[in-house]
Amino acid sequence: MTSKQVSLIAIIVCLIFGVALQKLFFKDYKISLHIDKMAAVESIETKVFNDCSFSGYALPKDLVIYAATGNMAKKIDYPIDDSNRLPGQFEVHVNSPNHPVGLILVGGNPAIWNVSWTQGTEIKAVYVSGTNRQEVAGVPLKTPIVNGSKNCDRLYHGYNNTQIIKQFSKKLFEKDVSLLRMSKSNKFVLGAPIPPQTKRYLSPDNPANLYFDKSKPRVGKKGLLDLISQGKIRKATSNDVDRWRYEKFKKYVEKLPPIRPRLSQGSFSHNSIGTSYVILDKIIIPSGLLEVTFYLNKGVPLPGGNYEHLIFYDFNSMKCINSRCRIGITGGIPDIPDKNEIWLKGQKVSPNCYFEGITFPENMKIYAGGAYSGLNTRFDVLVDSPKYPVALILGAYELSHWNVRSTSGTEIKAVYLTGYHNQTIKGIPKGVPLVNASYDNGLMCFTFHYISKNNIWHINPLAEFLFGKKVTEVIFPNQRNRGEITFGSRN
Repeated sequence: MTSKQVSLIAIIVCLIFGVALQKLFFKDYKISLHIDKMAAVESIETKVFNDCSFSGYALPKDLVIYAATGNMAKKIDYPIDDSNRLPGQFEVHVNSPNHPVGLILVGGNPAIWNVSWTQGTEIKAVYVSGTNRQEVAGVPLKTPIVNGSKNCDRLYHGYNNTQIIKQFSKKLFEKDVSLLRMSKSNKFVLGAPIPPQTKRYLSPDNPANLYFDKSKPRVGKKGLLDLISQGKIRKATSNDVDRWRYEKFKKYVEKLPPIRPRLSQGSFSHNSIGTSYVILDKIIIPSGLLEVTFYLNKGVPLPGGNYEHLIFYDFNSMKCINSRCRIGITGGIPDIPDKNEIWLKGQKVSPNCYFEGITFPENMKIYAGGAYSGLNTRFDVLVDSPKYPVALILGAYELSHWNVRSTSGTEIKAVYLTGYHNQTIKGIPKGVPLVNASYDNGLMCFTFHYISKNNIWHINPLAEFLFGKKVTEVIFPNQRNRGEITFGSRN
């Protein structure tokens, strides 16, 4: 073998060895990265600065600051936090071979910022923040990172926040932002334009999938499909809705006032089944779900996860779990409040909302009536109760006029008039105490503003609060009786 052949072989070996080293320390961003998760987590704990600044770290004087803000990250399959927001991933490509770089990355929903760089580019520091948890992947673990989405003053994504980001750069780096990108996609190019086919690098010890929480279900519909395939949930049917309404009605029907026309389980409207599921076993709710309803079977524990934007009908407690449960009678019957729970929380009830200092007869009858709106915004009320004194609870949502008449010998002791919009009344005898508690009148008295089938659950508690006793009868007029209501002995 000649000396030239030996030299050629040596050169080839060096080239192969050099390529192997490059692949060991840098990988093209298109390559899937696989690393030991626990080892990387231990390293990550040491790379994040805990004082919300880069104090003690000498940053180059010729450092340039690039900033990126967005909320349109590409959706990923697994959550990265405990919020119910859809998580995503941004791709940030940095090209600055002539100056070292400091990055400010600002997001909204939970996001991973996967940062790659070109040959010769040095990323010296990264500050990341956002409304929900944000993480930085791609950069080497030795890179200083301050995560403002955890313990520091947060920056928030928004098209009106660019000046705040610029001011923050002066505070954090003592430098102006050289470039600020706002994107409606999940990709950012920071620095000089990157020609096609340019090699970009990601550090193999900090891949994006390191931050996936695989102890929880996949996000959104994929997580639901996984739970269905595991036999832990199934799609709900109309039978499940009817079962809830029947059980709820059976439990609370004795607490309702006598109502005319007579109500039954089928009297209560509900929305279409929509996106509803029955929970059959212990689960964690997938994140990223909106407007989804769950029915929890008897004997099944409450699921883990975030319930925001969801409704749970629990067959164990027969309670609806979520603030949206009291909106109408969607899929069932809401809980009946205590008489001390019907006014707005945190607000003292105004004396103008009730009959302060008035004692009512023990044998007084309480009659209630109303609807969402009256026929031509008018209700005609006849009170016929010569044997017992009477108090009236009347109300409608729309602006309405109430015309009250009473038969000979009927004694009206008080009238409570309520509505979202203004209510007017005439015909009650002079001197009869009247409370007009409409929302338009400025009286935010209670958690509901009118009398209808959708809030009959509040009528008895309201009567007990006002008069110390339950309602004798509730009447809901309709088109057939032309908005006429008759209370009393002739019914």
